[in-house]
Amino acid sequence: MKYVFIVGCGGFIGAVLRYVIGLYVTKLCGASLYGTLTVNVIGCFVLGLLMGLNTRTGVGEQFMSPELRLMLQTGLLGALTTFSTFISDIFHLYTKKQIVWMLFVLHLHLVIGFLCFWAAYAWMATNQ
Repeated sequence: MKYVFIVGCGGFIGAVLRYVIGLYVTKLCGASLYGTLTVNVIGCFVLGLLMGLNTRTGVGEQFMSPELRLMLQTGLLGALTTFSTFISDIFHLYTKKQIVWMLFVLHLHLVIGFLCFWAAYAWMATNQ
């Protein structure tokens, strides 16, 4: 039950962050798909940082307890990022027959997400 509470606490924080970031970015850019992109990119970068830190020799266990890892990776980042909303945004563009824009947004999420994860991972895994 302890671990359920830990994940729930992280999930609460991640969900609130997602809501606030989504509101801000949508207001700034005028479309909700930018909010989805923003939280997914942030999530990829933060997960890359955490996993990069954990690959350093001896740092992983000292840096994060299993409970903190569960709270951050499963709870916070799980609630912050969203695959279902991403797919919903893509589908919405599809139904509006904006196929080129749909494909662009789809690839934008994947490429930027991968690059952010890779950069953060490489930064944390190699810097000592």
